[in-house]
Amino acid sequence: YDWAKVISSRQVDYAGQESGVPEQLSWRRLQPALPSKANCGRVSATDLAHPGVARLLENPALTLMPADQWPPRLRAPCHHVPEDADAILSGLLDIGLMTMHPYEGVATSQAGKLLSGWFGVGKGRCLDGHEGDPEFEILRFIMNFVPLNAVSNPIQGDIEQLPYMGQWSALHLDAWESFVWSSEDIACMFYVTSIPQEWLVYMALSCGDDLPGPDLPQEVLAATVLGVGSLSSDGIAQRLIRQLILKAPRLGAGLD
Repeated sequence: YDWAKVISSRQVDYAGQESGVPEQLSWRRLQPALPSKANCGRVSATDLAHPGVARLLENPALTLMPADQWPPRLRAPCHHVPEDADAILSGLLDIGLMTMHPYEGVATSQAGKLLSGWFGVGKGRCLDGHEGDPEFEILRFIMNFVPLNAVSNPIQGDIEQLPYMGQWSALHLDAWESFVWSSEDIACMFYVTSIPQEWLVYMALSCGDDLPGPDLPQEVLAATVLGVGSLSSDGIAQRLIRQLILKAPRLGAGLD
């Protein structure tokens, strides 16, 4: 291993845990972390959500703060390797994770258009044949929705239902007893979940919006799925998972 490269690709977060540092996206490192075209946006958030969350999903304006509380800057940059820009754009459009949206239709305030960005964070595994080399580490796709987060109230969903380790402190076992639990991450959970088109005006990206004056683009990219980087996504995803479990057929002794 080149430990200088490894150490420079890692940081310690506020909880003291190791995490990756933000990196420029390249299509070669990004593509393996994305869902297939058949699965991207396959699950409709509104079809699965409880009516309370579904109402907010169908009416995103209900989550917005008053316009006079919006901050002066509402734009985040897109960080990618310049020569990979076309490959990233066409790849995201091809699988349906993004769509093109009229520039004039993007949410606007006195500060300008509401435009978010993107970057990548290492997933801890590398492309085949490049194990241990952080320059070939597969990247998690992060949409930098700081602008959207700054003007909206997060949808809490089922955040309060998430378990925490302290809950196990009240559990007592006899000497001959054992207790086993497990958890499993759902791959690409956010990106297999589509959201209503009403969100497109708030989930546009700044890529291609660096041209001045009358040369501004007629269309910009906009996300069609839950975004890693949106404060609402965790609560929505948690609600969807719990609703899916509740709707699943009951199995067990005498129920099969």
